[in-house]
Amino acid sequence: MKKNLTLVVLLFTALFLGSCKNDDDCTASTPPYMGIELGYFDDAGTSLIATSYNQDQFRIFNETSEVFITPGSINGIQRLSLQLINFESDTDYYIELTDNDTDTIQLQYELIQQSCFNTYDLREVFYNGEPVQIEDDIIVDIIK
Repeated sequence: MKKNLTLVVLLFTALFLGSCKNDDDCTASTPPYMGIELGYFDDAGTSLIATSYNQDQFRIFNETSEVFITPGSINGIQRLSLQLINFESDTDYYIELTDNDTDTIQLQYELIQQSCFNTYDLREVFYNGEPVQIEDDIIVDIIK
C-alpha cells in the first residue's frame, strides 16, 4: 500500500510540474479536486461504510491494474475518495466490497489540457451498468 501511495504522489507531482509551460506563471494556480467521493447507503439513507462494509477491505481493480483508494468524508459521512487520474475513461472496474459482494463501476470523463495543469471533466458514472447521479461534480451515492 505504501508503494501505491508513493506512486500516486509521484504521478501527481509529475502531472503538476510537467504541465506548466516556461512562460506561464502558475505559482498562484491551484489545481481543482480531480476525483469523486463515493458513498454507500441503504434505502433509509444510512451510510453503509463502517457499518455493513469495512473500508479497509475494499478493492477496485480491472484486468490490468488496481486502483488506490483513500478514505474520505463529507459532512461526517464516510466515503471512498477516488482520483480520476487512476481510472481509464469508459473502462469497467470492479469494486470488491466483501468476499461475496463485487460490483462494477465505469467513469466517463474528458481530459482538459490547460496551461498550468490538466483537469478532468467527469461526464457520467455507471454503477453495475446503470447511470448514477453526480452531485456537486464529485459526490456519487450508491443505494445498496
